[in-house]
Amino acid sequence: RRLNCPDTGIRHSGKRMSGQSVDIPLSWLPSLSFGGHKESFVTTGVWDFHDFLPSTPEFADIQGFLSLRYFAQTPFTIDYGTSHIILETPAGLIERAKNGISVNLELEDEEGVSLTAFAPLEVQGAGIAKVEVDTGSDNLILHSRYMTALGIDPNGNGMKVVKATDETKHAFVRYFADVPGWAALGGFPTLRRTGPRVM
Repeated sequence: RRLNCPDTGIRHSGKRMSGQSVDIPLSWLPSLSFGGHKESFVTTGVWDFHDFLPSTPEFADIQGFLSLRYFAQTPFTIDYGTSHIILETPAGLIERAKNGISVNLELEDEEGVSLTAFAPLEVQGAGIAKVEVDTGSDNLILHSRYMTALGIDPNGNGMKVVKATDETKHAFVRYFADVPGWAALGGFPTLRRTGPRVM
């Protein structure tokens, strides 16, 4: 209401990590600016996510999410060390490509509304997994079918099991364990993490 978002009568259905659908009404904004970059006629989802975020002080002022779709034509870097998002210039992008390691991404475009990035992750003992690039999780998240290949016993020592119900009233079970091996983004040895914590 504060932004006078019009009711378009159009809805978009997406899926959460646990598989259940989330149906969101779509609207649009005349323009949206971030860090000096401006997009016009931006599609937006209108969703009351009050119960979606933790009720802690650091989340108290969050009033929306800026999705990957906004950056579809804008190269950017997330600098976790300084907690900055850097909108890249052509020269800066060339410099990063020269000094860094390039991993091919697979982009999934849903109806021009949602954009999801996937990357290949080689997991020792389990082969190559197609994983979603997710900036919102501290853990490597793998399907439970990888447990056997990785030699993880769901009832073994060191396994943490969480059974709960999320904000959509969906019951879930999650397992947390340290992988006895390594995982490498794109299969690159320099991007390898040994003994990663996995959910």
